[in-house]
Amino acid sequence: YVVRPLISKIGRSYTLLRCCVMITMKRDQLMIEQYRRIRRAQSDQVEVEMEGYVLIIEGSDLVMQAMTKDEILLQGSLRCVRVAADAQ
Repeated sequence: YVVRPLISKIGRSYTLLRCCVMITMKRDQLMIEQYRRIRRAQSDQVEVEMEGYVLIIEGSDLVMQAMTKDEILLQGSLRCVRVAADAQ
């Protein structure tokens, strides 16, 4: 499964769009919408299951500032955001 998202740069924020999913990154914050579940949450890595793929966020001092059934606001020093195929 290959994810070919549309990535747009608006000022200092980046938005990744795939169908109805939106991920917005601004400096030390990452907003993830329409997630399925959180697979792993540690201060240096967070894995978020999306529909058909997994987001792997790496950094330091990662903390979930807010969370609803549809959105996660992650804050910390973001180093890398990767998209991996869903193995399940």
